[in-house]
Amino acid sequence: MQKVFHSINSRILLIPIIALIALIVAGLVSIQTIANVTLQEHQARARAVADASTKIVEYYEGKAARGEMTEQAAQEVAKEALRAIRYDGNEYVIARRVDGLIVVNGLFRNREGTPSLDNKDPNGTLFSADMIKAAQAGGGFNYYLWPKTPNMPPVRKATYSELTKGWKWVVGSGVYLDEVEAATWASAVNTAWMIGAMAVLTFALAFWLGRRITRPILKLTDVTHRLAEGDTAAAVPEVGRRDEIGTMAQAIDILKQRSAEATRLAADQDRFAAAGTLAVTASGITLMGVGSAFWGLCFGLLVLAAERVLRRDHHTCQYCGFQAQQLQEIINKADEYGSFYELRAAIKIKAYTPNERKKISKKIAKLKNWFSFFIHR
Repeated sequence: MQKVFHSINSRILLIPIIALIALIVAGLVSIQTIANVTLQEHQARARAVADASTKIVEYYEGKAARGEMTEQAAQEVAKEALRAIRYDGNEYVIARRVDGLIVVNGLFRNREGTPSLDNKDPNGTLFSADMIKAAQAGGGFNYYLWPKTPNMPPVRKATYSELTKGWKWVVGSGVYLDEVEAATWASAVNTAWMIGAMAVLTFALAFWLGRRITRPILKLTDVTHRLAEGDTAAAVPEVGRRDEIGTMAQAIDILKQRSAEATRLAADQDRFAAAGTLAVTASGITLMGVGSAFWGLCFGLLVLAAERVLRRDHHTCQYCGFQAQQLQEIINKADEYGSFYELRAAIKIKAYTPNERKKISKKIAKLKNWFSFFIHR
């Protein structure tokens, strides 16, 4: 997992991934909630009709029990009342005795008087027997497959059944659940479209944001590598930004300036060391250029000694008889002339007598011995 999400871009993509998972979970919960609410609403209608139908039958049961009507006449009136009930388009009421004999079928009157205990759906469910059991238990739903119209594929149906007190009729009414399934499917499709659109939007936004962050960092990384290789001419991008990337770019720009300065100082040091080496050759001092050689030697040795001494503490500078400020002035003077040859050309050359040359040679020897102490420290 750490290898997969090792980059900033992939870690930023974690945000829409987590959001997508949360949306999917919320969508599934929403779909399930809609399915349950729709199912309960459909079942509530079937139960309300079954309750009302049961009360109608019990009303006529009471009339027959009080002698206001004969039982047969009361049953006939109750049957007609149940046959007339319609709701949700073509839904109806059915009533049967506890032995399974159908006494009322609001939609198919020709089935009245037929037994139903052995009725099965395509899955083998004895739905008539289940209705009787649910009614005898105090009322309840049972589920089975039944065609909406003859010669049509069966669909899932829920029927609520109740038992009347007097005649012991099992009065029931059911609703088809294909509308619930259709509503659930429609909700699932709408939720999927919404989640998909939000996922595309969030992933696109996260990818764009990741590129906005990582591309400047990659550019700064490239510049840093070039600076490490000594390319001080590399331009530092994103210096003008006011965010954290801009702060990083400014720090790299300062590093570039310091690197350029260090490179220049190293080149000057090499040049000054070369000047001192040229001044002190294996053959010593040539007589023809003794004046310029003397000053070149002095200058080269002073520069090398100054570089050595400046690296030490202040007490060493005092011991040598030099102040740090004086030594820095020597280096600045060297930087002003640029090279030993330019410095030598700037010194006025004059002819020396043999005696003067001997004196100068002794001075050079003293300077050489004196400065070698610092150069080899």
